[in-house]
Amino acid sequence: MLQSWEDADGLLNYLSTVPTDGGWAKIQWNSSKVAIIDSLAQTGYTPKVRQVSPTRVVISFESAGRSTTIEAWWEEDEPKIDVDNGDD
Repeated sequence: MLQSWEDADGLLNYLSTVPTDGGWAKIQWNSSKVAIIDSLAQTGYTPKVRQVSPTRVVISFESAGRSTTIEAWWEEDEPKIDVDNGDD
């Protein structure tokens, strides 16, 4: 579920908590940045955040032989997300 609000500068922001098999991440989007606000890995997983660009971020939850990934970005004036639980 996406929550939205307008900040003091009039910029529309979105916030969502995104679950995966390896953990969850709270993500904030707007047209100038996408950021991981908080995350929690499941037992045995380690989170790794990679800020690809100001408007694209990837967080992976990795364990021995397993990885889940959340990729979040801003495109065409809206937040986008892709979740990969490592399923074949």
